[in-house]
Amino acid sequence: MSDNKKYLVLLETSGNQAYVFATNKRRDILGASQCIRQAGLDFVWEALGYSRDLIKRGEPISDERIILQTSGKAMLAFDDKDKARKFVTAWSRLVLTKTPGLDATAVIVDDPYDPSVDCKNKDHGIAVAIEKAHQQFEEARSLRPSPLARFQRLPIVAPCQVSSLGASEWEKEGSKDTLISRPVAAKRAKETEKEAKKHLNEKLHAGLSDVPHPDVSRLDNCDWLAVIHADGNGLGQLFINFHRYIEANGAKYAEEYGAFSKELDSISTEAYRETVCKVFGIKRIADKKDETVKKESDGLPILPIVVAGDDLTVVIDGKKAIRFAETFIQEFCQLTSVSDIISPICEKAAGILGAARLGMAAGICICKPHFPFSTAYNLAEDLCQSAKKAKDKANFASASLDFHILYDSTAVDLKSIREKLIIRNTVLTAKPFLVESVGDPKHSSWCNEHDWQKFKQAAEALQKKDEKRDKKPCLPSSQAYAVRENLFEQTTSTQEEEWKFLCDRYPKFGAAWSIDECKDLYRPLTSCDSADCKEGGAKPLYTLFLDVLEAQDFYVSPKNNNAIETQREAQ
Repeated sequence: MSDNKKYLVLLETSGNQAYVFATNKRRDILGASQCIRQAGLDFVWEALGYSRDLIKRGEPISDERIILQTSGKAMLAFDDKDKARKFVTAWSRLVLTKTPGLDATAVIVDDPYDPSVDCKNKDHGIAVAIEKAHQQFEEARSLRPSPLARFQRLPIVAPCQVSSLGASEWEKEGSKDTLISRPVAAKRAKETEKEAKKHLNEKLHAGLSDVPHPDVSRLDNCDWLAVIHADGNGLGQLFINFHRYIEANGAKYAEEYGAFSKELDSISTEAYRETVCKVFGIKRIADKKDETVKKESDGLPILPIVVAGDDLTVVIDGKKAIRFAETFIQEFCQLTSVSDIISPICEKAAGILGAARLGMAAGICICKPHFPFSTAYNLAEDLCQSAKKAKDKANFASASLDFHILYDSTAVDLKSIREKLIIRNTVLTAKPFLVESVGDPKHSSWCNEHDWQKFKQAAEALQKKDEKRDKKPCLPSSQAYAVRENLFEQTTSTQEEEWKFLCDRYPKFGAAWSIDECKDLYRPLTSCDSADCKEGGAKPLYTLFLDVLEAQDFYVSPKNNNAIETQREAQ
């Protein structure tokens, strides 16, 4: 082993969503997101000795000690263990004093690695050091108490009026004085709020339009809000086995490892920007031919909470949520397939991923504005996990989504929600949906039955207007809701007979509903899991009708959307 040994430091925040959604105030959510970002970025630079003025100016900082750096996470290499300890001490002090309540841990790998040896070297390779760092991180995290233990309620302390913690100070809200805790105060600090808005305007939304900033106040005017959570497929395994896909010594490995992570951040940001442009109908500054920008770009009804790596969490106008999630996961997957940094690694891992690109799943919870954000996020996260079924049925490179509109807020557990949609031997939903599939699917029948294109065609049929009847729906809403009631009350055979009569009575709807030349209400469910059907023996069936009826006010099919845009431009 050479004298050029390095000590690896891994630091990362945990319990991010619990920290972000600790209150239902949108300003607290935005502030919490900025606090997590600071832990992986600003605090790292400050602990390394860079001045606050330099950090605030936002100038690019390059430091050879940094291997990986992103929101809430960083990995560094030091040539001296004492220097590593001093860095961890300085960083921890910043986290404790500036972001109280944030769960953050740092570890130093005891055994140094040698940058001059092959990355796969079992004794002194960097790949082994990274694996040990993650193991030590999990051990350290499990052994230390939660940060919430620092905010004891005994002896008796006045409660914070927006969180479950003890209050520590007063804050003026309008004409009232409000008791708030130290974590809430940190999230609401003027500097934190200023930096959060700067990040949104100058970095995340840079180049979208003359006034690209999100307008959180516009969310107050939305009839419905949505929480979207998207997560990449199999990225953890890709990082764990990263040494298998490159041939390099420790220094080159660290460089490529960091470049891969940085490229992921760039791709998620670019996918987000492109999605905002497409969904809200605004143009990039470079693409504009004149200075006119659509009015909607003056303030977007969206609050991006996490846009980093392969993660996305946003609060958005509920009417645009499904299309936003659909567009984002498609953009993300496409950009990874053409990236000069990500695509070659994915190509070498294609045997595991299924294609030379990354995949992604998204969960969308649409609810009323006063519904608790934390509960909505938990459901969105469960929906994202449901959408991840596609990686097992198609492959890891697939793009998928699942959504739920909370018309009834009495049931917010996804399992109980879906169990109610199983009637006898029929499943009244095709969720989750496979938005995009590349390569050879593992279970083609499942992919066919959960095909997003079929949902879009069914949505188009239900939204189709009759030009000869003053553009009224080809299927009247009264008839659509009568079909919905029958799904829960009548036998399958009776439903099919009435459905056939309905399609004959409204032939334009019947013709539009013909998906894969099938006009039936139900379809055979050949990929039925044991948990999906309550009764054996009979042939299991499923239907798309309830899905498209539920989403008809929240998702306009592309053809109908183009017709609406054409009509608006004509006006």
